[in-house]
Amino acid sequence: MSAHSAPSLTGQTLVITRPAHQAIKLTQRLQQAGATVIACPLLAIEALPCELLLHEANLHAYQLALFTSPNAVEYFFKQLTHPYLPSHFKIAAIGNATSQTLANYGIQVDYAPDTHFTSEELLALPAFAALSPQKILLVKGSGGRTLLADTLRARNMQVISCEVYQRITQPLPTLNIQWEAVSWVMITSLEALQHLVTCWGGAVNPAHVPLLVGSERIAQAAQQLNFKRIHTAHNPSDTAMWEALHRVWNNHNDR
Repeated sequence: MSAHSAPSLTGQTLVITRPAHQAIKLTQRLQQAGATVIACPLLAIEALPCELLLHEANLHAYQLALFTSPNAVEYFFKQLTHPYLPSHFKIAAIGNATSQTLANYGIQVDYAPDTHFTSEELLALPAFAALSPQKILLVKGSGGRTLLADTLRARNMQVISCEVYQRITQPLPTLNIQWEAVSWVMITSLEALQHLVTCWGGAVNPAHVPLLVGSERIAQAAQQLNFKRIHTAHNPSDTAMWEALHRVWNNHNDR
């Protein structure tokens, strides 16, 4: 998006709920557009030692490594003595941010979804769906969905999970956020949405809180939690969230 097309967000108040270290660039961009940004990190990311990585020679037994997020990439390589992968590896990634993080380590991605950055989209890629049975290293955070592993095993893949980080819920900041008066609350993970509602403890009516969310899956969960004002980005990346905000703002101004 060119600089001259960026909306003026003067007078708008936005709450960013990303982990603090992941919110810096988007916060700066929003502030440059004139918005008031409230930092409300609902999750923190902590390293989780993966026993498999204690013996790096184990990696040679795999044919493909699948990274589910930029955090998966960063915390994987932090546990390696030498930040490299065997030359025979094929690489799959979910999302442009994950692919870019791998590129920072000099690693080219072979399979990645183009638009929505979801497990479903990766699994549906013709080239990825056509893979022959092989041994796959699934690099991820603790817990989460089992769709990737379950589907790949149904395709006769041998999938070994390597959990290299965990999400830790954070208390709401002590500052008094007027949730029903903000312009948008930006939510990029299902865990953050669920934790936010838990923190409210019934004191805030979700129907009055406007959400800008990073996926259809989060939007569906928000509807079940009684949110009514929901706008959905194509994916949870900074760029997609910014562009979704830009669309909302244009639609508002066109009325």
